[in-house]
Amino acid sequence: VYLQEGDTLVVKEEGIGGTFILKTGALSDPNNGTIFASSDVTKHWYRQYEGAVNVKWFGANEVRTDNEVPIQAAIDTFKNVLIPEGTYQVSTVYYTGVSAGVASILVRDGTNLQLDGTLKVKNGAYGVGAFYAVIRSVDIGVSNVNIFGSGTIDGNASNNIASTQCSNILLECVANVSVKDIRLINANGVGVMLRGKTTAAATNLTVQGVSVIGATSIGIQSSQFNGLVISDNYVYNTIDNCIDIYGEDGDTTVNAVNYSITSNICKNGLVGIFNETVAYGVASGNSIYGCTLGITINRINGAPENTLIIGNSIQDCSYGIRVTGDTNGFVIK
Repeated sequence: VYLQEGDTLVVKEEGIGGTFILKTGALSDPNNGTIFASSDVTKHWYRQYEGAVNVKWFGANEVRTDNEVPIQAAIDTFKNVLIPEGTYQVSTVYYTGVSAGVASILVRDGTNLQLDGTLKVKNGAYGVGAFYAVIRSVDIGVSNVNIFGSGTIDGNASNNIASTQCSNILLECVANVSVKDIRLINANGVGVMLRGKTTAAATNLTVQGVSVIGATSIGIQSSQFNGLVISDNYVYNTIDNCIDIYGEDGDTTVNAVNYSITSNICKNGLVGIFNETVAYGVASGNSIYGCTLGITINRINGAPENTLIIGNSIQDCSYGIRVTGDTNGFVIK
């Protein structure tokens, strides 16, 4: 067949199908998702699409048990990526830039990951002592990352080695990182952790509208930040604290500042909301049920200070509010 510039190819195969147009010249290398080689080495087939790139175009599907490979291919090539409805099993990968442990998916600077399906850790994905997260970042941290959608990350804790350090989301953050509206279930560690560094607090972090259901460690955790919003989340059945924030630089400086924890529901955890060495914040309008402690204010080295704890409902907890160690400027109403 003689191929000409502008020829159109329609592929009807489920998942990877679409409309492709032939263009002359090696404008970009084939990525086997949006650009494919043709029988004419001087021409490529270009997928016609708008919006986010679908991971199914790169080969992700509900049959394979190693969907981390095609999903990562999409993330490495494009900023806006969609994981559509369906259940996609993932396993573990050693990634360059991650010095400790493994991950299934590595987000990059500028990644906007729309999760509408379910990422499920496969049975027996890691061994004893593993340090793992379904979604991670490189050690140096990421900026302008958004994970959102109507989907779920299933840590599948009951079908993996017992752990407290195999989390659903663990991101080293620099600036402008958010996790919104998704479900995090069966975490074999923390549901979601956003953290800066002791030498450089991360700025503008958000966890909003997220459901964390079942975690062998903490539900929502954040540390070393300047600007944090944790709001409108539902956290249920955590072995450790439901919401846990802290700041510490190894000395006495408080480096977790300017935060709000509002309108969250915390049920059946160790502590509903745990504030440790933090400053200039507010915790208000939260509903806490069935925890050992409702709200704790604690210090590591630096004293927590200048925070308003107001208008929270604490029910069926062994203790309501506990303050340990020195504080400065805390108001509880």
